[in-house]
Amino acid sequence: MIKTRFFRNSGFSWFTKDNIQCKGYYHLYGKYYEKSNLPSVWGGVRTKKDFISILTRVNGCFDVIIETEQTLFCAVDRLRSFPLFYTIKNKTLYLSDDIYWIKNETNYKEINELNKEEFRLTGYVTGDETLVNNIYQLQAGEYLVWDKKKKELKTDFYFEYKYKEFFKEDEEQLLEKLEKVHIDVFQRLIESLNGRQAVIPLSGGYDSRLIAVMLKKLGYENILCFTYGRKGNKESELSRKVAKSLGLPWEFVPYTPDTWKDWHKKKSSKEYIKYASNLVSSACLQDYPAIKYLKENNLIKKDAVIIPGHTYDFLQGGHIPVGLPERKKLTPQDLYKELIKKHYQLWRNNINKTASTFNKKFNQEFPDLPLSFNLIELAEYFEGWELKERQGKFIVNSLRAYEFFGYEWRIPLWDNELIRFWSKIPLELKLGRKFYFNYVKNKYPPNTNFVSNTINNSGLQDFKNRSKYELLKILHQTNFYNLLQKGGLPKESYNTDPMYSYYTCPYEHFLKYRKDAQSRNSFNVNYYLENYI
Repeated sequence: MIKTRFFRNSGFSWFTKDNIQCKGYYHLYGKYYEKSNLPSVWGGVRTKKDFISILTRVNGCFDVIIETEQTLFCAVDRLRSFPLFYTIKNKTLYLSDDIYWIKNETNYKEINELNKEEFRLTGYVTGDETLVNNIYQLQAGEYLVWDKKKKELKTDFYFEYKYKEFFKEDEEQLLEKLEKVHIDVFQRLIESLNGRQAVIPLSGGYDSRLIAVMLKKLGYENILCFTYGRKGNKESELSRKVAKSLGLPWEFVPYTPDTWKDWHKKKSSKEYIKYASNLVSSACLQDYPAIKYLKENNLIKKDAVIIPGHTYDFLQGGHIPVGLPERKKLTPQDLYKELIKKHYQLWRNNINKTASTFNKKFNQEFPDLPLSFNLIELAEYFEGWELKERQGKFIVNSLRAYEFFGYEWRIPLWDNELIRFWSKIPLELKLGRKFYFNYVKNKYPPNTNFVSNTINNSGLQDFKNRSKYELLKILHQTNFYNLLQKGGLPKESYNTDPMYSYYTCPYEHFLKYRKDAQSRNSFNVNYYLENYI
């Protein structure tokens, strides 16, 4: 028996034709599919081989469920853009985009304490598990097959991020190749927009800036850029300059303490947190007030498509840890410790103790890991894990804020062609994003509209003469705030953050936990675990 319910129709709706249910968007064989056309791609699927053949070719963000006489097939895209959950009870398969429905139908309520601790440290639950025992999630690039006669369920991956054979061309040739890939990707994006308003959350970073530059370069006119935060913060000022240089309209949404006043007491906030978290991922809060403001003030159109820069710096190699061990023979424990240092850091912890605590989970996620490997292999394992976990469950989960207010989104910087390209770039060019910075320097030098991203250090030159409060503001507005975190977060942080992010939790909560917290996300995750599960 099979029981399914799909509730999530805000932003992207589910479309059904015969035995096929889909949501999302994708390109296949040069043709674009969305809305009611989505199911037509899967009409010929009868076997697992048929299913995988299409999954490996389709390019976009989607969920798909196909039910034949003998089998149910189900899959999410390469980044798990639209989460799906499942379980089996009394030989019945339960499948939904809402974990709470499965929880209520099955009466599975026991919280997994190890996963709860992992959620506290990372902001998400890794692997196929959730915060609730016996309820599972499909992972990035994963598919599910349910044999209706045998009552058997199997899952496997049709996609995993692995390095391909590295390019042999010289760097100059690769720069030209990347430019061509970018043009292909953004032409596909423009086709999917079909003239609708493209709304770009334009930060000071290179990734969202690339979206604005490429759309402008390819002649797309219906664009709105926006940013938000404390008035005068450096990110917003850089965003304004970029938009102005491109001749694009730009809106600033000011954040103040009142933006977050009584945040967790509001019915709409509670609904959003439940919607976005689904008992597996921390809800991204920072975009919520901005999208709400833009919608209520009719600054973005009803059919607008929001296009964030997620998360191109990952593909470029920007998340590979600096200072990886360079021994000829590295072990699984070396990998696990690097994962702990990078991703299990929302709260202070002992790296060795934490690594041993999650050894079992790591071993499950790396079942075929050799006893020793080299540096390139270590980087590949590290990036493969991060794509499935942090990118798929934390970063991309911020898209829920757009859906919640009824908007579609696109993430062009996760186009399949870009994923393939960057998987072939040699490690020495990816470390420190060396190759991408060379691309920007060669294709969009400072005198063009791309605008230099260099931090203006003039504000730091006289830091010795500034008050602690002023220094905190400066450090928040650069990327060096972690310099102050060794002794815990100062009390002043509550008021100096450029987004007033700490106001999402009560001041008493902040004071209670600030000494062990490592970032703004620490408090949101902790408050969620204490009040929402």
